[in-house]
Amino acid sequence: MQQLAVEQESRVEPPKPPVLELRHVSFQGRLENGLRLHDADLLLREGDFAIVQLDSSISTREATSMMQGLQTPLSGEVLFCRNHWHGNDYDRHFGMRSRIGRVFEGQAWVENLNVDENVTLAFRHHGSDTESIRRDVAYWLAKLELHALSRKRPAFVEPSLLQIHQWIRAFVGSPALLLLERPMQFLSSSWLDKLLESIDELRQRGAAVLWFTSEEELVPIGSLQPLIRLKWQEGKLLPADGGSLT
Repeated sequence: MQQLAVEQESRVEPPKPPVLELRHVSFQGRLENGLRLHDADLLLREGDFAIVQLDSSISTREATSMMQGLQTPLSGEVLFCRNHWHGNDYDRHFGMRSRIGRVFEGQAWVENLNVDENVTLAFRHHGSDTESIRRDVAYWLAKLELHALSRKRPAFVEPSLLQIHQWIRAFVGSPALLLLERPMQFLSSSWLDKLLESIDELRQRGAAVLWFTSEEELVPIGSLQPLIRLKWQEGKLLPADGGSLT
């Protein structure tokens, strides 16, 4: 019995590497309705999927930018793949940010560029191989059953189609972290399965996913497991169902 217990213990897998860590983070952006944090903690590892339920009036844009190293918390520490955003090491931060896919809430496009140029802009800036980008874009277009990227300016494209283009931009490059700000906004429920299938594929590649949503939106309850369900309450990210944050 003792030998069996030792063998079982030896088969226990070590925890997967952390991707996104918030350590006692307090944050307040400029927006009056922005998501504020007070001494908040969060740990997402490779393959984790966390969904945060918020009131529809709460804007997630600034807090998500803080997690991406674009804004600074009042206190605490934000780490991405064990690396912090401190200091002026912009080249390192630039490289870190290239591994984060994001679906933005609100304005998401450079208006004087076509949508297809917008989708590939960041990857070209990061020096990604053009052929690799093309293949990856083609893969996600096929998976989402679209024929091609739109060549129109964002102002002339339907909001629902723009949202799908945001997905593609976020998925390209096999990101280590997906930050999704109400990704089903402007879309019918018929698109939910495609989004969840895509998320599941990226999680299998090692991506961690943080999805912000509101009560009025579709919530993928039971669609993907394991699922970390959180609620924003008094500046903290708390388990919505009594579960753990790790």
